[in-house]
Amino acid sequence: MLHKRGYTANTFHVNDVSFWDRNQLYPALGFDAYYDQPYFRKEKFNRFGASDEELYRVAFNKLNALTRKHQTFYAQLVTVSSHSPYTIPEDRKRLKLNAALDGKTLGDYLTAIHYADYALGAFIYKLKQTGLWNNSVVVIYGDHFGLNKKKHNPQKISDALNIPYHKHISAFNVPLLIHLPGQLSGRIIDRTGGQTDILPTVANIMGIDLKAEGFTAFGQDLVNTDHNIIGMRYYLPTGSFFNDEVLFVPGKEGFKDGRATSIRTLKRIEDITPYKADYDYIIERMKQSDRYVWQLPVRAGSRGNRD
Repeated sequence: MLHKRGYTANTFHVNDVSFWDRNQLYPALGFDAYYDQPYFRKEKFNRFGASDEELYRVAFNKLNALTRKHQTFYAQLVTVSSHSPYTIPEDRKRLKLNAALDGKTLGDYLTAIHYADYALGAFIYKLKQTGLWNNSVVVIYGDHFGLNKKKHNPQKISDALNIPYHKHISAFNVPLLIHLPGQLSGRIIDRTGGQTDILPTVANIMGIDLKAEGFTAFGQDLVNTDHNIIGMRYYLPTGSFFNDEVLFVPGKEGFKDGRATSIRTLKRIEDITPYKADYDYIIERMKQSDRYVWQLPVRAGSRGNRD
């Protein structure tokens, strides 16, 4: 859709492009160029390679060059400096920890996140210096939960931070921030959303009518909806969903013996009757998703397993 409007698409990741078959994924998604490991300075920040600062340095130079050519662009930057196991070089640690946290998982996490915040802030400062900040829609989001529960105990981390914990609700609660050109103040939209909602939300901001484009989105524009539902079935049973009130997980008999938990209080809600319509809706959406996947052509050399 952006190609038709004269945009070029670029993506940046400090790891090797073969990781997760991204060398095949990027062309399939329509990216014009990717910048992976060879484009960055050889530094060992963590197991992925270079630091966020290095990622932002290369990305800024490439994007600034496009701007000087009056070329509009879509850019995706995948940061990994705050990825587990959160061990970063001593000379990059900017957060001073007390002795109780030093060398502990929580301490390492806070140190890595603090560094990631610093690197992002430095990048935004450079965007502001060149005018790119006020001429861009900037979207920042977390792509998945932070801790591997097989190696760490999230309950202990939450207790240490004095944050209530629920094994599913807490794990899937990741941030989404959107900054608009010329925006002077922000607001919080208290709405349940997921990654499928980012495209329709940003499309509306960009003035793109998805219906007119003939594009079917599985998500919704989060700015202009009063009720949203997000399905979840990789980590939970088919038919599980989040809405603006609860996480609903079906039981062995489907909706009948399902369980609803408030996403605000993390307490169980006994009367699940009000959520039957949302359950039926998400089951149908999941069937639509399956039908879409099954009509895709099988990639040459694959086993043909679409599950």
